[in-house]
Amino acid sequence: MYRAFFLIWLFYGGSLITFAQTPPEVKALVDSARQYYYKDGQKTLAFSRKAFRLSEEANNYWGKLNALQLIGEGYFTLGKLDSAMHQFEQAMVLAKKENDGAEIANNYISFASIKTEMGDYNEAIDFYQLGIEKQVEIGDSSGMCDAWLRKGNVYSSQGNHPKATEAYLTSLRICEAAGRKQMVGYNYGSLAIIHDKRDEYAKAEEYYDKALDVFKSISDDYAVASVLNNKGIMYKNIGSYQKAIDAYEESLALFTKIGVARGRNACLTNLGILHNELGQYELGTSYSLQGLALARELNNQESEQDNLNALARSSLGLGDDNRALRYAGESKVLADDLGSLEKMRDVEETYSMIYRKTGQYERALDHYERFVTYKDSVVNLEQSRQVNELTMIYETEKKDSEIRILEKNAEIDRIRKTGLGIGLTLSLIAGILLVFQQVQKRRKDKQIFSQQQEIEIQKRKNAELENERLNTELAFKQKELTAKVLQLARKNEFLQDLQQRVNVIRNNAVGKTQSEVRRLERTISRDVESETDWDDFLSSFKEVHKDFTSDFVKQYDGLSKNDLKLACLMKMNLDSNKIAQLLNITTDGVKKARYRLRKKMELESDVNIQEYLIAFPDRTGA
Repeated sequence: MYRAFFLIWLFYGGSLITFAQTPPEVKALVDSARQYYYKDGQKTLAFSRKAFRLSEEANNYWGKLNALQLIGEGYFTLGKLDSAMHQFEQAMVLAKKENDGAEIANNYISFASIKTEMGDYNEAIDFYQLGIEKQVEIGDSSGMCDAWLRKGNVYSSQGNHPKATEAYLTSLRICEAAGRKQMVGYNYGSLAIIHDKRDEYAKAEEYYDKALDVFKSISDDYAVASVLNNKGIMYKNIGSYQKAIDAYEESLALFTKIGVARGRNACLTNLGILHNELGQYELGTSYSLQGLALARELNNQESEQDNLNALARSSLGLGDDNRALRYAGESKVLADDLGSLEKMRDVEETYSMIYRKTGQYERALDHYERFVTYKDSVVNLEQSRQVNELTMIYETEKKDSEIRILEKNAEIDRIRKTGLGIGLTLSLIAGILLVFQQVQKRRKDKQIFSQQQEIEIQKRKNAELENERLNTELAFKQKELTAKVLQLARKNEFLQDLQQRVNVIRNNAVGKTQSEVRRLERTISRDVESETDWDDFLSSFKEVHKDFTSDFVKQYDGLSKNDLKLACLMKMNLDSNKIAQLLNITTDGVKKARYRLRKKMELESDVNIQEYLIAFPDRTGA
């Protein structure tokens, strides 16, 4: 299945520069340029160039620095990365001349962002590190939020997920301490992408939703649109196609509203690819044509190649084989220029699909073998089946052609050499029959192989359906267990409150009333200490965490019943307050109980007992 890597890495500029000594007309031009810098590169260039000319005449450092940086931003928006780098290099010369630490750091970050867009990831990481070191030196926590986030994006692009996660969490801690709500949202969105890439879709969706909540609360339409686009990619990957379409279309509407061409381009490209996969080729063609036009306008070759490849596939689906070949050819030229193995892989797969449909099996096989070579992962059963099928079709046709040639030669030989007699004719017929039997056997073997493959496919489908059923059942039991825990907590909280109220009444009661109140107190105490609800809870707990209690007791002997209760509640990741309600003890009592349990388990001091229990028994069995 073709996967679109159109995850939007939010590109946002460095910190705003103070305008204390900047002429008002320069400030107005810079403000105007900043309004357009990620929307309209040409307008950004026009305003910032005027600002630079006026600043030079006034010999104003702040104006010149702002203008150079915004000219660089304009070139970046237009995809002219070398020109963007040149402008920021001039800005760096100015900043170093003035010994302006904040702007030296900002320019390092801008260098790194441009190198990232160029695909020079190692250089980008080096520049980010220089920027962070300068920010640490001057105490710029706001700049560090941005730099660590961007550095994480580079690690993510390299596929180094642990390093990326470490960078995002570092940025998140700094942003939360500094109260930078927008940057907190950016980190949530970036962590969601990491979990998405690792196929941890539930966690990814959780972080996407956190990011959306943050961005909607501050009315950041650009960020909301970006997260929706990335969330749409996740839904597409897990087969939730309607959710993916809804997310893409909502994202597209927002990008169109705020005039962000790069964002519109991403959404149009993804919608074209998705509709192709759903067999809706006319819709796919419409979106891909729009995406192609916008990609060329933005000089975005990666997007242009994606859209050309998608148009080749939609044309093939609509029965226009020649147009499909033309689009595939244009797509291949771009893929070669870009040097992207992923894009070359996808083009080779498209060629294989086209030639297979047109009956050119030898060429289809050739391109499919190239596709397999480019593919990073081990060739799976489905790929092997396709290669074998193409190979058998090609070899069968080749053998049939050889038989026809033999038959023709035999006929010519019979006419020319009738004098050789019946013996030679019988020998030739016997040879032809032998070849024919071999071909028939090959066809029969092929048919048996095909049937076996279909049986295997059906078995896999049945297994997938069974897994889906089991997962649904487990999710229901998990919700049921959570509901029971909440119900038990509320009941205990109510009984504890009731017990306190009864104590007050008893202190003021006399005679028969006091006796009745004591009887009521004993009834409440028996209900609080009753094991019936706990037995019901443990029954539901074991349905969700089947082997936890048995494995836990087996590995750690000498545990009391209360120890086991505490371990089960910590396994569910409940906080101390909730555990205290359920066990009818104070939060300090929970801390002491945790300490006693840790001591019985003989855990090292640096091991988080709750994380350990959540992972148990997976961790112990590793």
